[in-house]
Formats: sequence, C-alpha cells, structure tokens
Amino acid sequence: MTIAEKTSADIVLFAPSGPPREGPARSGLEIITQEAPQVFSMLSEFSLKSESDSPFPWLAESDEFQARRFSRLFHSSSVKMLWAVRGGYGILRWLDRVDWDSLVAADAPLVAGFSDVTCLHAALNRVGVKTLHAPMLCTLENTDALSRKALWDFLLKGILPELSGDRIVADGGTVTGRLAGGNLATLCHLVGTPWEPLWQDSILLLEDVNEPLYRIDRMLTHLLQSGRLRNVNGIVLGEFSKAGAGNGELEALFEDRLGGLGVPVASGFPAGHGSRNMPLMLGGIYELEAGILRPLGSSLSD
Repeated sequence: MTIAEKTSADIVLFAPSGPPREGPARSGLEIITQEAPQVFSMLSEFSLKSESDSPFPWLAESDEFQARRFSRLFHSSSVKMLWAVRGGYGILRWLDRVDWDSLVAADAPLVAGFSDVTCLHAALNRVGVKTLHAPMLCTLENTDALSRKALWDFLLKGILPELSGDRIVADGGTVTGRLAGGNLATLCHLVGTPWEPLWQDSILLLEDVNEPLYRIDRMLTHLLQSGRLRNVNGIVLGEFSKAGAGNGELEALFEDRLGGLGVPVASGFPAGHGSRNMPLMLGGIYELEAGILRPLGSSLSD
C-alpha cells in the first residue's frame, strides 16, 4: 500500500534535531506545491516556531518535548508519515526517553529523513519498523529533480528506484540483506548504545558531509576495529560531499579500509548530503550485484 492510498493520510512535518530554517523550509513547501500537489494536500500544518523552551540554540525543542511528541505521533492512527524538516544534531539526546519496544505496530507511520535522522532509522529498524532514507523539507531546494521525482513516485505509487554505484571497490559477488546505516558520523556515535544498527547480514549504507579524508579514515577504522563490519553482507557508499578529496583519493581510502572485508563494496551511490539523494527503504530487503542496488519485494510489507 502506498502512502497516497491511505485516504486518511497525514504527513506530519517535524523537527527532531536542529531548528528549521525559514528560507529552505518555505522553498521546500513551494517545490512540493509545484511538483507534487497530491503530496502537499497530505501535509499537516507546520509551524516554524518552537513549541517548547529549547535549552540550546542548536536544538529545535527540549529533549522531553521531542520524546513525548515523537511517541504521541507514532501512536496516532491518523499519522501515516513523519517527515523530518531538517537534520543538524539533537536526536541522540532523547533516544533514551522513548520506549522503543512499544513502537512496534502493524501500521506504523513511515519516518523519513537522513543525516541526524540516522538515529531514528537505527532505533526503529532494531524493533522491526522500516524507515525511509530520503530528502527532507529543508533540503529539497538543493536536491536534484531526479531524486525529487523518485521521492514523489514512492509516496504516490510505492515505487522504489534501482540504484547504481559509480565504482566497484571490491567485488564479492551477489548478496542480499536488509538495508541499514545512513550517516557515517552518526553511526559511529551510536556504537555501544542500545540503538546502534543491526549490522549482522545487512547491506550497509554509508554517507557523510564536511568530513575531510582523515576523519572518514578514522570513522571507518573505528567501525572496523569495533567489529561492526565483520558480519555485514555488503557496503554501498553514497555521497561524501565536501570531503576536500583530490582525484581518486576517496576511492583509494575506501579500498584501503573496506576492500579486504571479503564482501562486495561499491561507491558513488546517489544518496546523502549531495544533490543526488534517492529514496531508500532502510530495513527493507535489497540485493547488491555488480554495483547495482536493487529493492526486493514490497517496499512496506516484506
């Protein structure tokens, strides 16, 4: 079933991390109005103003408010999708205030976003709830037309795209697994917490922004030495925007850190903080074959 087929559908815009920026938020709403009016008609009302007293300027709301609102919206029968307005930082602060085991539901709303929303992806995937790695309201203006169209196609038709990487780092044959992961820095911060991803037998998605090569090296090494990459079935590397890398330097780093895992690794996938940010169903079954990432089965029910 697609989001659009649920006639009582409400797509709730919420800011789980940093405070929304008025300019990008309004641009995002205009884009939805022009390109996907049917999606726009499903949006709930959204205020750019904070609903509580945030203790710090980099947070949209207080931790208690965020956890309480998220739990309430997740359990609301009228909410079919929780769509993050933007990322930033903040979700990690309130993960421990949510009863995650209580969020398992046959008709759970779809949580959508990327970047800091990786925290929600991981925590929900752990309890068997799928989530959507996708552009957010404030990033739509910097997202290319193909990625936006793919998002509308999923929301209105239930279609997920087949994606190709630009380069095969290591060819380990064809593998299948549940897609996990997201933002590399956020994933590293989840290691050792109760909400880190289910690494076992996963196809792991990694992406990041504004991280120079040595920091990407350090984070990949952390995941390697912590044993988190020991049992993944494959790795797909999305956009690593603004890394300041020269010709071939990023690919050389990926090969150095990931090429010896004995699993297929491919880079250059259109997902992450760059203009290319195609929708991906985290927790859904995918196949990785010769640098092609292919969704298997029904996106919401498999």
